[in-house]
Amino acid sequence: MDCVVFDAEMGECVRRCKGRTGHPTIHRGNARGVVHQMFGSLVVPVMDDETYRNLKVVSCSREADGVALEYLSDLF
Repeated sequence: MDCVVFDAEMGECVRRCKGRTGHPTIHRGNARGVVHQMFGSLVVPVMDDETYRNLKVVSCSREADGVALEYLSDLF
């Protein structure tokens, strides 16, 4: 099993959540509280040879795109 950790700052997550439209549970008025709660309960995975084949940490969309392309190229 592989693991990809998206390492984003809380402020960026709040900004993105506030900009979302049509989400069934998160909206502009509760975005900060929801993100704060999620950050508080997050347990960041650590590399464990028995659990993960790979563990990658990405901090921007460019890195995330690169990881996605790696996995897609493995399919073909």
